[in-house]
Amino acid sequence: MDQFEDRMLASSLHAFEAALAGHVEIPDPKPARVLLALDGSAQDGVTRLLAQWVAARTGAQVVERADLATGRDVLAAAGEASGVGLIVLPAPFREEIGLTRDASLGSGADIVLAEALVPVLLARRPVESVEPCFSDALIPITVTTRETPLEVGWALALTAPEGRVEVLDVPDLTVIDEVKHLLGDTIDLGALREEALKRAAKRDTAAIGEAAKAAGAARGLQVEVNVHVGEAPMEAFAKATRGRTRFVVTARPGPVGSPEFHRAHDLALRSDGPILFV
Repeated sequence: MDQFEDRMLASSLHAFEAALAGHVEIPDPKPARVLLALDGSAQDGVTRLLAQWVAARTGAQVVERADLATGRDVLAAAGEASGVGLIVLPAPFREEIGLTRDASLGSGADIVLAEALVPVLLARRPVESVEPCFSDALIPITVTTRETPLEVGWALALTAPEGRVEVLDVPDLTVIDEVKHLLGDTIDLGALREEALKRAAKRDTAAIGEAAKAAGAARGLQVEVNVHVGEAPMEAFAKATRGRTRFVVTARPGPVGSPEFHRAHDLALRSDGPILFV
């Protein structure tokens, strides 16, 4: 079993166990240090603002570096500095954002996303203030996994007071199409009807939704859980962010080339606001 299959099995088992237990714990992230990697680009200003926001919300100390030339340099610096619990860097890294034509995050950011052992917060478009972004957080998922409570915990920790957090659950129907292609009449096609899928998705998110709402209420935050069935995850994400620069929290990508990596990469490319991979 490869790393991707192992992670998917573990996530499925966790979701099953959580559903049986009917209770989900939402962690409260408290990184001791935040590594801020600047690259001399037009995104330096917003990248520094993001690190300062995290520090103010979590009590972390910011370790600023402007001498890191590659993604591997960033990874090495994160490993050398004791207590680093989050990396903040611009994407693309070491390239001007306009030069990539929204087609690449740059090899530096890709390497950090694929290999970092701690969450990674990417700066995208330069803005004068990050507070409006952090007033409206979005957590896009396709199914609940063992990472989902951590995604919620980070979103709640960093969202501005009286802000809004939305868990957007959009099951990936392309995966179902692949299963149908492989198994054909050996599966119950009735279970794949839109209404049945929507009911199943709501059951899947019930425990995490209740826990998120309770934890959000304790912080004075509004938490919503919305299930969309019948559209592609990226289409739903585009609708949810159209006309708004939102703070996005999602699971860290799997190995390069895996479906998880491509989905995470697409989310980052389509995000105008900061996006956190946990």
